[in-house]
Amino acid sequence: MKAMIGLVVALGLIIIIERIIHSTYMLTADGKLVVYYGRFYKGKTIPLTDITDVELKRSSGFGGIMPSKYVLIHYEKKNLLSLVPVKPEEFINALVKRLEHRIEEE
Repeated sequence: MKAMIGLVVALGLIIIIERIIHSTYMLTADGKLVVYYGRFYKGKTIPLTDITDVELKRSSGFGGIMPSKYVLIHYEKKNLLSLVPVKPEEFINALVKRLEHRIEEE
């Protein structure tokens, strides 16, 4: 029984690590944000025109020991998407530039 629990925990950790390591966020030329979560998750595509707000958030991490930053994206009516890019400020700057460019085109 303990071996089975250990196996389930190990598989869960593998899936979480896969998602953390292989997540990518792309801003496409046709005005979309494409989020890929690795091999075990379905990706998500959001038109930039659906994004209503972008925030830089801070989390306390593991009991306040490892604080981290993440990007919270509001889209459509009440949907939220949390992203953890390597350089969150640069990601937000690039996203805001694309959003401003899309607004100018309309």
